[in-house]
Amino acid sequence: MKIAFLTDQYVTDDKNEGGVGNYLAKMGAALSKHGHHVEVFALVNHPHNTTIVNGITIHSIKKPDSILFKVLKRLILYLFSQEAYENINTIIYSYILNKAFEKRDKNIKFDIVQSTNYPQTGFFVKRKQGRKHYLRLSTSRLLFDKASFKKIKLSQKITEKIDLHCIRKADHSYSPSQFLSDYFEKKYALDISVVRPPAILYIDPAKKIPFNLPKRYLVHFGILGFRKGTDLVAEALEKAWKSNPDLKMVWVGRYSQDIGTPIHEKLEDTKERLIWIDHQPSSQLYKIVSDSIASVLPSRADNLPNTVIESLLLGVPVIGFSNASIDELVIAGKNGELVPSNDTDALAIAMIQAWDENKDWLNGNMTHLPVFDEMQAEQAVKNFLELESQ
Repeated sequence: MKIAFLTDQYVTDDKNEGGVGNYLAKMGAALSKHGHHVEVFALVNHPHNTTIVNGITIHSIKKPDSILFKVLKRLILYLFSQEAYENINTIIYSYILNKAFEKRDKNIKFDIVQSTNYPQTGFFVKRKQGRKHYLRLSTSRLLFDKASFKKIKLSQKITEKIDLHCIRKADHSYSPSQFLSDYFEKKYALDISVVRPPAILYIDPAKKIPFNLPKRYLVHFGILGFRKGTDLVAEALEKAWKSNPDLKMVWVGRYSQDIGTPIHEKLEDTKERLIWIDHQPSSQLYKIVSDSIASVLPSRADNLPNTVIESLLLGVPVIGFSNASIDELVIAGKNGELVPSNDTDALAIAMIQAWDENKDWLNGNMTHLPVFDEMQAEQAVKNFLELESQ
């Protein structure tokens, strides 16, 4: 089959740490490996170009930066707000993506086009006989922004309304997690399928990393911020140090914009015990994670996070909260530990137990879970292609 993906991020872009981009790289590689023709239309900050990576044709569509566009941006910001600009910007980007896709579709005649709701890349995708439009739900602004302690503004409410419009006009909509699917079903009475992503690593861990790390450490990685529970990891870490002052931890990733002062800078006496490393290429990140004792990934709200999947694929158990879709990947005592949401005392205890190697799931003794059978590349591809029958 011929499949197109519309996205504002991909792993070849200059900001490649996004969950959507990483998912598309894995799903695209799995589809291509199983004989399907895959093309990605991605908005980027560099000039237009077309490349082929892992059998996937990637059309990099440059974001507008003309003088007229910059003047329009300033006018919108002056008359309205940053949030209003972002809403309008999303629609403009969606139009640009769809224009490039439709031009290509005249020659290729795609069987499936998949858009995302982060942002709403399928806003202008039209129904066409012989072509299916799938929409992948990556977020709910109202749900996720609340978990990030952001004040819910009119712009977020408008964005969620646009999401609902896009869901209803797509042929089929799905979420990687039951957590997000249940949210849209309960709040909006929408039937959202659950299609798991392929559990694969599209690149091997590096053999070496260009900096020194402790011999033993716990790791927290990805986007660092409130929704991902970085502040709670810091709080639990301070509690764990009271009884285990030699416990060491490595954080890898960029801070989300709403954080303000980086959280690790607020902790006292952390130079030797807590090491922060900025965003790394996937191969180096995988090396750092694979060398750790366990990953600490206590998201407040999430959507089957890539960080958890990648950690488990690298043979590293996960400590997280017993909700937010992490419990769809981790079973306490089998491949990690789950503690009640926002309970930093329990999180600290779990970190101490991992550090002291006081759990059966450590040192490569994790139990294989059935959910990962569903996420094997061949099965994930089959589930994606059979979305229409679900």
